[in-house]
Amino acid sequence: DLFFMVIHPISNLMILTGILLVGSGWRKIHSAEQGLVTTGVYAYVRHPQYLGFLTLTLGMIVQWTTLPTLLLWPLLVILYYRLAKREEKEMEAKFGEKYREYKSKVPMLLPFPKLKRNPAY
Repeated sequence: DLFFMVIHPISNLMILTGILLVGSGWRKIHSAEQGLVTTGVYAYVRHPQYLGFLTLTLGMIVQWTTLPTLLLWPLLVILYYRLAKREEKEMEAKFGEKYREYKSKVPMLLPFPKLKRNPAY
């Protein structure tokens, strides 16, 4: 059966990945003593805990799909995005140029490198 051979293990991996992202992000933040964290998972995304929650909940939706969860998950994405934007303003106010430099190098939620465009085109 396709679900139990492929989809279920993938969703389990998504759930586990989400848990690991939340846990490792939480450990980094709470051991930083109010400093700017740019190492560990924070070297790959600026909001690993939010990415973790979204990955975890999406993995759960794959296993236990209901109409309410399908409708509410996009709302969850929007709310976490807005929260992240608000937090980034606070981080810029607190850490200034150091945070702006970090922000220019590390993606917000998806760990894909930014594509550099040739300004001549």
